[in-house]
Amino acid sequence: MKHIDIKFHFLRKKVASAVIALEFKPTKEMVADGFTKALPRDKHSKFITGLCMAV
Repeated sequence: MKHIDIKFHFLRKKVASAVIALEFKPTKEMVADGFTKALPRDKHSKFITGLCMAV
């Protein structure tokens, strides 16, 4: 599991030095949900719009 340690510490150092900032996103705002869940029509439309796609 060394690769996990390397990735974790890399991100931790970047956050500590203010190179990147992490922020919480509620599930309802996560565009990637369209790739992992079956969505109702309205949420699917929002997903497609969030990816700048057209149907």
